[in-house]
Amino acid sequence: MVNLNSKIALDVSELSAPEPMRTILLQLSELTEEQYLQVVHRKEPTPLYKKLTDMGFFYHTEMNKPVTTFVTISICRQSQANQLQQLLGVLPE
Repeated sequence: MVNLNSKIALDVSELSAPEPMRTILLQLSELTEEQYLQVVHRKEPTPLYKKLTDMGFFYHTEMNKPVTTFVTISICRQSQANQLQQLLGVLPE
């Protein structure tokens, strides 16, 4: 088993559509087994979720309300889902 140990931070909150999805998908294409992507977005990117699942990725979304209106999405390969959930301190669904 490969250890998930490197976070890649990506802020797409200032980008206009469709740039957030393009930027996220481009970064995911370069993601290694040891890395996970943590994205800050201005809204919940619902169309992205089906793409992630279809591509074999796992994601966890945190709504940062009421403090901010931003959404944080952590994404890793499906095979690393348990490790990501442990890193984030969330229980498996």
